[in-house]
Amino acid sequence: MDTREVFILTVAWISAVGTTAVVGQVPRFERENLRFTVVNDSCLVEGEYVFRNSGADSLFGSVVYPFPSAPDLPLPATVDVSRGDGTFLSLRVPADGQALSLPVSIAPWGVKRYGVRYRQGTPAKRMEYILTSTQTWGTPLAEADVVVMIPAHARLLSTTLPFDSCAVVDTMTRFYAHRVNFYPGSNLVFTWREMSR
Repeated sequence: MDTREVFILTVAWISAVGTTAVVGQVPRFERENLRFTVVNDSCLVEGEYVFRNSGADSLFGSVVYPFPSAPDLPLPATVDVSRGDGTFLSLRVPADGQALSLPVSIAPWGVKRYGVRYRQGTPAKRMEYILTSTQTWGTPLAEADVVVMIPAHARLLSTTLPFDSCAVVDTMTRFYAHRVNFYPGSNLVFTWREMSR
């Protein structure tokens, strides 16, 4: 399988001190909350990412948001981004599979939450999400929550992330994992199969 991966990287962080730019201060990628909802032959991905500025200067920069790409996992067409200040962006995913560059700004000593939402086709009933990008930040996430929801009439066949609990809620089966000091060495990959109703 030919999977293109681009890690989440700190592309350019600039601390603003008056009119002088100071390079070197970077935010801490502190937490992520991920939700995957399988519907028909697609998966709705919703992520919340928490960044902390531990310095006295405002931070402005970009975070690269990657997508795995494979014949059985077509790229999403668009990604909706919530910038944590009530504003939203709708970004087109480049056709060549390159990652998106998301603008990020954080006030001194501030915490900023960014949301990402997109739908990715899953014709092979297989989903992959890049978790290993956390390693490029050099420190584990303080916490991470992962929820995978599949139709109750489907069966989860495999997962690279062991879940802590499982429950049927309405018409969906909900798998949940909570991690502390999360520093994953592999991506989240899960597969499922539709069962007869």
